[in-house]
Amino acid sequence: MESELKEMLASLERTGYCQWMKSEGVPIVEGFSVEDVRELKLSPWRRLGGSGAFVHLYGMEGQTGMYVAEILPAARSTRSGISTRR
Repeated sequence: MESELKEMLASLERTGYCQWMKSEGVPIVEGFSVEDVRELKLSPWRRLGGSGAFVHLYGMEGQTGMYVAEILPAARSTRSGISTRR
């Protein structure tokens, strides 16, 4: 069972989605769950104009892509379509 899991995880690393996540230059949090997304380490994410991290949950491959982004108050995201104005 353990070798099957290692093989599956290694094959995921070769997918286009995983390669793209790596190319974005922000942390990729991997696991079966995330206890508290507010505690994730975020890094500057140029594409979003704020800070962020990807969340890659095992077992969700091909189903959904997730990320956490922090955009400061009165800031405007550059490309995500998210903006905040006061």
